[in-house]
Amino acid sequence: MAAELPGRAQVVVIGGGVIGTSVAYHLTKLGLTDVVLVEQGQLSSGTTWHAAGLVGQLRASESLTRLVQYSTQLYTELEAETGLTAGYKQCGGVTVNAGDIVVADSDGVAVVPRARAQEVLDLAEQMDFKEHSMYPYIEKLKSIQEAVKKFGRL
Repeated sequence: MAAELPGRAQVVVIGGGVIGTSVAYHLTKLGLTDVVLVEQGQLSSGTTWHAAGLVGQLRASESLTRLVQYSTQLYTELEAETGLTAGYKQCGGVTVNAGDIVVADSDGVAVVPRARAQEVLDLAEQMDFKEHSMYPYIEKLKSIQEAVKKFGRL
């Protein structure tokens, strides 16, 4: 059952997607108490749900990257502040170009451009990588390079 709308409000925000809810939230954080959010359906039921959880950390400009960093921090704090979960779970992402070599295990992912794989291996030999956290990836990269030499491709 929908709540009855007030006859007036200092601020009316139309749309309950990520932008509308964010505007209403931040206005109340600034001290406004007479804020009404109007949504024709259910909150975040419009196009907002298409990108739920996909929060890439890098953007085309520094200001957009900082905005995403702020948003990520806010999402992690919302449950403690409101008592409601946003369902946000921070995970990772990797951008891979065609031809890159991806070495992955349960601890993480390393991406090496195929053209630079031998350079990475040579550098690893010069440094004692056995105690470094990248050692398992270097070992896997060696085995991938050996397969490439043997079979000509992966």
